[in-house]
Amino acid sequence: MVNMLKQYKYSVIWAGVLCWLIIIGLTFWWFEFRINRQVDSTQEAVFDSRIYSHNALSRGVKSDGTTVIHYFDISCPCTRFNTPHVRDLIERYSAQGVNFLIRAADVPSLRQANRLFGDQTVRLARANEAPAASPSAIVITGGEVNYIGPYSPEAVCSTAAGDFVGLVLDDLLANKPFKQPTNLAMGCFCEWPSSS
Repeated sequence: MVNMLKQYKYSVIWAGVLCWLIIIGLTFWWFEFRINRQVDSTQEAVFDSRIYSHNALSRGVKSDGTTVIHYFDISCPCTRFNTPHVRDLIERYSAQGVNFLIRAADVPSLRQANRLFGDQTVRLARANEAPAASPSAIVITGGEVNYIGPYSPEAVCSTAAGDFVGLVLDDLLANKPFKQPTNLAMGCFCEWPSSS
């Protein structure tokens, strides 16, 4: 009888360990599949402000001061790395008079952007306003494009090597001229959905 109880006890322990391993394995698989998708960081993008009409760039942009247009697409895995940085830019530069406009790829992105960026103006991007890739930004002062392109020069979603948009804003706020209306970049990009 004692032998059977020991055998039963070990069977229950091994069944528990096996169940635990299966649950952990499925959890890691789900995380890898749903959350931690691999990002192809070798995407190239040509950012050229000349392809936009003046109306496409100026929709929602205040005529005075500097405006940063941020392109937001929740289906792009790069967005989750970029969003905290954009929120930091908003916090740092809004007090200095910089306006921020968020253009969303689709309705789910619009809803998420409204939750994430609070008081900022969030709109759906029209087809003629679509960027070369996301996440990206356009900095406009007085109706002219000062910068168009990615937030950082890295092939991964990070601003550790530099913050292009922050540097541009610092120069503009210090009354230093800055013009980069075209940009060829390689980095963490996703194609903008063509259905917007």
